[in-house]
Formats: sequence, structure tokens, C-alpha cells
Amino acid sequence: MTFVDRLKPYGEIGVVIPCREMTLLAADGEPPMVVGRGGIVVESATSLAIGWWGRPTTSAMRSGR
Repeated sequence: MTFVDRLKPYGEIGVVIPCREMTLLAADGEPPMVVGRGGIVVESATSLAIGWWGRPTTSAMRSGR
């Protein structure tokens, strides 16, 4: 089975690709702003939707973001 064959199920419309950890990065050299979990939904051949449940990191809260 090739790598492309292994990815085919994720290209079907309506498929949810779960993500155990998603990170919203800040500027270079700064700590992440938000860390959480979520998923990517394949809405069409050209469209994806991202759902994300997270919370600000302690360092982002201290900097007032």
C-alpha cells in the first residue's frame, strides 16, 4: 500500500480528521498562544473546516493577549 493510498479515506467529503493537539503559534521566539484539541472536516474537494477547543497558555495570559 502506498502513502497516497493510505490518505484516500481522509479525502472523502464529510470525513472528520481528529487532532489530539492543535497549537496556535505566536510570533517567532514567543510561546504558543492557545493549545487544545480539535478536528478538520472535509467539506468539499476544495474546502476544509477546522473545529478547535482550547485555552490560552499561561504565558499568553500573562502577556495580556
